[in-house]
Amino acid sequence: KHKIDISALDLAITSANEFGMRTSEGKALLAHAIWIRDLRAALLAEPDWSDTDWPWTALEQALSRPPPDPSVLQQGGEGHWVLHEIQLRNRKREVHSPLLEKIGHMDEDALSQVVEKLDRPHSLDDDQAKRLDPVENQLRIKAQIRLKRVAEVRRELEEATRTLDEAQLENAIWLATKLPVTSDHPHHIRELLAIAELDAAMKSKFEEVKSSRVRAIFNEEDVSGSPSKTNDEVALHKAEIISKISSQLARLDRAIEHGESLHLSSDKGTVALEQANVIKRLREALLARKWRVVEEVLYETSRLALNSTEIKVARAALAARGSPSEVIAKLEETLSRLHLESNSIGHSCKGQLELGLAQAKRLKLNQSDPNKVLITAKTVLDKINRVQLVLEEASDVLEFEDFIRITEGTSNRLSRVLFSRIERLAEALKYASDINYKTKQVVRAESLHSELGLIENLHSACCTGGYLEGLLPSQPPAISIETAGLKEAINAASNLKPSFKLSRYLVEKAKALYNIREAILSLYQTKRRVMGRLALQDAIEEAHKVLPRPDAIEEVRSASELLMEIRSLRSQIDTNMSVPQESLLHHAIAFAEKMFYENDDLPRLRSLRDRVVYINHQIRIALWKLDRNAMIGLSKEAEALGLKTAHLQKIKELLQLNQEDWLALEIKKAAQLNDLPRLSHLNHALRQLAIDDNWAGDVLHQCLWFILRPDRVLGNVNDGDQKKTERILHYTEIPIETSFTNLKDGKLVHQSRVLFKNVMGFMGTRLFPYLASLAHELLKHGIKKPILRDELYCQVINQISFNPCSRSVQRGWVLLRLFATRFRPSKLILSLIEILFRDSSLDHGKLGSAFLDCLWSGTPTNSSVPSVFEIQEQMNLFFVDPTSSPSLTIDQKNQDLSTSYPHEFF
Repeated sequence: KHKIDISALDLAITSANEFGMRTSEGKALLAHAIWIRDLRAALLAEPDWSDTDWPWTALEQALSRPPPDPSVLQQGGEGHWVLHEIQLRNRKREVHSPLLEKIGHMDEDALSQVVEKLDRPHSLDDDQAKRLDPVENQLRIKAQIRLKRVAEVRRELEEATRTLDEAQLENAIWLATKLPVTSDHPHHIRELLAIAELDAAMKSKFEEVKSSRVRAIFNEEDVSGSPSKTNDEVALHKAEIISKISSQLARLDRAIEHGESLHLSSDKGTVALEQANVIKRLREALLARKWRVVEEVLYETSRLALNSTEIKVARAALAARGSPSEVIAKLEETLSRLHLESNSIGHSCKGQLELGLAQAKRLKLNQSDPNKVLITAKTVLDKINRVQLVLEEASDVLEFEDFIRITEGTSNRLSRVLFSRIERLAEALKYASDINYKTKQVVRAESLHSELGLIENLHSACCTGGYLEGLLPSQPPAISIETAGLKEAINAASNLKPSFKLSRYLVEKAKALYNIREAILSLYQTKRRVMGRLALQDAIEEAHKVLPRPDAIEEVRSASELLMEIRSLRSQIDTNMSVPQESLLHHAIAFAEKMFYENDDLPRLRSLRDRVVYINHQIRIALWKLDRNAMIGLSKEAEALGLKTAHLQKIKELLQLNQEDWLALEIKKAAQLNDLPRLSHLNHALRQLAIDDNWAGDVLHQCLWFILRPDRVLGNVNDGDQKKTERILHYTEIPIETSFTNLKDGKLVHQSRVLFKNVMGFMGTRLFPYLASLAHELLKHGIKKPILRDELYCQVINQISFNPCSRSVQRGWVLLRLFATRFRPSKLILSLIEILFRDSSLDHGKLGSAFLDCLWSGTPTNSSVPSVFEIQEQMNLFFVDPTSSPSLTIDQKNQDLSTSYPHEFF
């Protein structure tokens, strides 16, 4: 913070504003500077720079305005640290504080969310990560320890209250007390503990007493005919039982008080509390020897499906009471009331039947039962016991606790479990119907049977007709989707009130999958495509909100992958529409076809792809041929499309070359393509350009000074008379006395004089026969002695310059062309030739152009001396009668040769 200084930046911004930035670069830089200045000012304005969760509101507002230069928010940019510091503070405030509160509350679901959130990787920079990671690691460890302890207590309590095993109940209560379970814990944990305390307090804590001693214990009667030792044992046993009943009664009072204070709301909790109150009344009645109350309570215990040791003891105590007629009458009355519906788990008639049959057995009434009441009562009691047992087993929904594992996957385990459970419930309900047995347990079983049927229907509908292929659809996703069956199953379960986790999960899952399927159908409909994409996004987000583990559902995963691919495709389409690239266009269209996705943009995208492919192909051709006009046209067309490629950048660079560099590059390309006419034309154009860049007279002076003999130039170069300088090379009918070029060897000078005569003979200045032989002699010396090449060119150019006879000039051009087929002159002679061609007074005609085409077509590849016959064939292309050699005079200067030229020369 102490390093931040905005004064210099303020001064620079003020100066820039006063100056007035007009270029786009200047305006962008000024906007960037203002954004940085505002960012620094916001940093200085923040009061809290300590490592806390204090919100940096001003900075968040500053960053809400996008920077002119996005790189400022990237790695190394000035806004990068600020952005990550704000994220760190927000994470501490929005994640850490709520997490600490949840850890304190010991809520298992909340703790699971804590661990899940902390396990998610963050994207903070190194500076923030160094400060955040140690804190989050401590939070994670603390949450994991708490989560493990809470989960262990919850599992132990659930298992103990399910099995009702006394040892398990005591262990679960001990773990919960050690945790400890307090008012900060969720209600369902506290309720489980209260239920466990009630179940443990209802345990008898003593072994079952033999029926022969029960009456002696509770009726305080002596056991006649028994030794005193037996009486002593009964007395001891009686004291032990009464002591344990009293102790458990006190514990039960505390458990009931705890349960009532929690206002137990679950079915299990209310039943446990009701059972505890019945056991409390039974214990109080036993201790007070109120047998009428004991008998009434026993009926209640049957209604609540209780069968503890105390109940058995009480039933044994009552079994010796009553006469045979009273027992038979009570059984008949009980059977007549069996059809009456009970609002409890069990039926009071069951207890009465058990007590009546126990009394009948003690009284040995089997032979005195003419109406077979005992047989009927025993049969009914067996059926009730069977119904209760089957209903208890079939109604146990703990098997569905791990509902995600048994629901998702390819094994289809849930369907088999549900079908088996439905069959067992149907069997138990049939038994109950046969004996007109109707209790709360039966009603719940009927409700559960109906609920299982509905959720099985939902599960079957969820498993069929969905999109499951994710990123690799084998057909349009909408084709494989079917929603009618799922909608029908959802409507059938519309009034269902789920009673356990699996049921709630399947209802929410069915609704989520229905919304996803409808969205995918809309996504692949032409008129609803945009709405379908938004609906699919909403449906997936909703599924993640309502379902505990949505990623475990294959259809949700497939829909998420499909949406991700469609988003990627839309991004590619938008990118290609603004800045098309051939590879991306191919990929986007292939991708759309792979996903079977069509929208209004794809036909335009295909048209754009075809256009871009064509343009890129033409660009490559233009680059290969170096076609400047094509490059210019293609650049304009590509710019209109927004197309940017490396080839276009290369074209842009090439078009910026100056004319000379362009021609030099084009000459190389023509040679590469072996395009001889183009090569000749380009070399000619390059030479013209070189001459244009310098004054022709200066070039001529340089050529004369460096090539010709000093005595031919001396006195003419620097006198400023252009005409006099030009006439240094001038037609003559007199043989030369010395060479044109500066040949220092006397033998070479002599050879040049002889060769000049051959030139004069070939051009008709002198009457020599055998023109082909003369040309052969000249070519032989030019090929064998490269030092004479400039001399030969100068001699012929001298005879062409200001030659009054056009026929002689034409023969000179033919001779120069023969030279050009075998050897080239020096660069200065080339410049001299270019100047001569630019002279309007020089008549070069088609033969001169043919010579230039040959000269500029490149370096001769054949350097051997041609035969006289080959030379004659070349001459036949230009002369009608090459053997005729009339004397050429000034009077014949207007006489033209009628000659036919091959096409490749022009």
